[in-house]
Amino acid sequence: MGSVPSGWAAGPAERELRLLGRRHAAVARIVVVLVAGLLALLTAPVEHLLPTLGAVAWAVVGGLVYSVRLAAQRLRGLLPTDLVVTCGICLSQGWTVATDAPRDQPNWVWFAATITVVAYQWHTGPGRGAAATLTVAAAYCAGSALLGDVAWPRSLWLIATAALSRWLFVLVRREGRRADGLRARQERLRRDVAVARARRADTREQLAALHDTAASTLLMAGMGAVNGSGRAIAEQANRDLEVLTAGVRENTGDVDLNELLDGAVGRSGLRVEWTRGPALMLPAATAAAFLGSVREALTNVARHAGVGSASLRAGRQGHAVVVTVADAGRGFVPADVPPHHRGLSDSVVERMARVGGHARVDSAPGRGTRVRLEWSGDRGGLAGPLTAAPAAPAVARAFAAVTAGGFLHGLRTAAWIITAVTLMIWELPMLLRHTGQYRSPAWQFTAFAVTLAVVALCGVLLRVAQGHHLDRWRWPLLSVVLAMTLLSDLGVAADDLGTSAQWAYGNPGWFAVVLLMGRGLVPLLAVMAADLTLTLVPLFLAGRAGPHTLTTVLLGSVVIWGSQLAVGLSAQTLRRTAHAAALTAAEEERLRAEEVICEHLHRDRQQRYAALAETVVPLLAGIAAGDLDPRQEPVRRACARESARLRRLFAEHDDAPDPLVHELRACIDVVERNGVTVVLATRGSRPALPREVRRALTEPVIAALAAAREAARVTVLASPQAVTVSVVSDARQDRDAIADGPAGERVTVSAMTSEDQLWVEATWRTAKPATTATSAATTGP
Repeated sequence: MGSVPSGWAAGPAERELRLLGRRHAAVARIVVVLVAGLLALLTAPVEHLLPTLGAVAWAVVGGLVYSVRLAAQRLRGLLPTDLVVTCGICLSQGWTVATDAPRDQPNWVWFAATITVVAYQWHTGPGRGAAATLTVAAAYCAGSALLGDVAWPRSLWLIATAALSRWLFVLVRREGRRADGLRARQERLRRDVAVARARRADTREQLAALHDTAASTLLMAGMGAVNGSGRAIAEQANRDLEVLTAGVRENTGDVDLNELLDGAVGRSGLRVEWTRGPALMLPAATAAAFLGSVREALTNVARHAGVGSASLRAGRQGHAVVVTVADAGRGFVPADVPPHHRGLSDSVVERMARVGGHARVDSAPGRGTRVRLEWSGDRGGLAGPLTAAPAAPAVARAFAAVTAGGFLHGLRTAAWIITAVTLMIWELPMLLRHTGQYRSPAWQFTAFAVTLAVVALCGVLLRVAQGHHLDRWRWPLLSVVLAMTLLSDLGVAADDLGTSAQWAYGNPGWFAVVLLMGRGLVPLLAVMAADLTLTLVPLFLAGRAGPHTLTTVLLGSVVIWGSQLAVGLSAQTLRRTAHAAALTAAEEERLRAEEVICEHLHRDRQQRYAALAETVVPLLAGIAAGDLDPRQEPVRRACARESARLRRLFAEHDDAPDPLVHELRACIDVVERNGVTVVLATRGSRPALPREVRRALTEPVIAALAAAREAARVTVLASPQAVTVSVVSDARQDRDAIADGPAGERVTVSAMTSEDQLWVEATWRTAKPATTATSAATTGP
């Protein structure tokens, strides 16, 4: 296939083309050498039989060694060794070619040399291939001189044939590189989408885990809902720490869902009617989604249902795994649940959706609640972050179609170039050299002119829509070429049949390759048979079918047909090559995508844990170790503050029309659960604010609300120059607990106390007039 530019990493399509080139070179070389050698032995004079046998044996053994080593990709020293074999055959012409053989016709050595230099172009670089070709051409000239033959025209054509072979594979390789480039661009886009999707899914999963663990525990502590010694909440905090500090878990292998549900039932604090059935083996990620959803459902029963019992069922229904959690509690209206109450939406519904399942919540006031979880085993959904990489079969089919189309277009273009060059450089000189020998030179020039017009028309049509228009004209154009070949043959004198005067021999085959590309070998063989018939029948009718003439015709047929069939077979093989390249590319991309996704997820989780390690983890660790008592006011207030921060974190990942107000509502919800009445009022039109700015504005609000006892008022004021969030609460708290001064980029904070009230204000000032992104409204609690 040749060398590649420095720094170029060959893609799957180009790598497969290299392998294909080596296989074709190995097969074509040995087949042509065997056939040419056999024909040489059958027609060799008695006095030349022994040296011809030795030369043919030398050529066949050398060809076999070459083909075997090339197919096995053992390329070290292959070219120099084979050049010795080939040059030896070329220099043997004085002993292996009959002295009375026609000098204007190629012999078996020329055909063997031709297929050799053609094969060299399929697995060497341009420089090595050119040097090898010139060496063989020089050896052929030297060997021909022993016969007194002027061989330089055939040597030049030998060089031209090698150049055409190189051009053919350059064009096909160019299409392979183009396909690899297109695939690489598409892969980058797919990988970016896959990484973004996986990061979103992993973030949602961790947020759901935080909601089910740390956020719930801190909310309970902040509400003062800790009774007795606090041992239960200490154990819960310890379990939360295990979840937060867990590393990246592999989404491979199957686990027993029933075994996981046993643990959830034991830690629920409820009387759960649950009978463990036969093992339910599920993918680890799917089982984890079921477990998290069941935990959240049981937690909701304990907190909101007003009953101390529930029922749990798990089993298979047809192809689906179904788990239900039911209670006979007070019930609720699912449609009335505020968006910032995330237990059902994030921890149940979205969690099941991420693994390709779904959840349904049925409830009504006074009629209890039933949560139904179902997973049908359809792995088309996400079974975890790592499966966000593109599916190999879909990628392979798309890439194979694009690659195969490019390969065939490149091969077709190369075949057209070979046809045109052969007509102008090889056949036109033969026509001009034999003009005086034809019965009717006018017929020959007419046939040549019409054939040349067909070549030009094919070239024009080949440039339009990658040759699709050419397909419509395939049979009319082939018929014209066959007719012109017949016209040319009819104009050849009887004594010149089977000689180079029949310049049109082989033309129909090359046109068939161009026009029937991708249509299979049967039509191509039919055209070749018709071309051979147009040549052999006049020979037999004229009594010119002698050994030398037949040998020349058949040797020419071997080389011409071998080249044409090689190109025709390549059209079929390239489809398989494209498919193999597509599968390779898809697998490589899957592994690359998984690696990139793992890197991003690991980095994201480290960053998220680093943020939690400064605030949430110390609180949980202190409660778990008994160093912090959540029944004490300072600890309770700290837990309420961290619970509000976590709620704000959850709200930051929602798609809300007004993110600032949405996040404030999430923070206010924590305080309202603790019995504090909060009024939220907004004024003015707010610009779109970055997350960092929103955090700087809401942070002092969280601290002030956590200290409120019975009532608070939150006000959001906006103007083109600034956005201000202020809080007035009935808190007995030293204003120094809230730091004044800069709190972020262009954000300042101030605080005041007056009797039993705390007033806090955070202001963000625009650097330039901002565009209005949100319309404001005044809202109540």
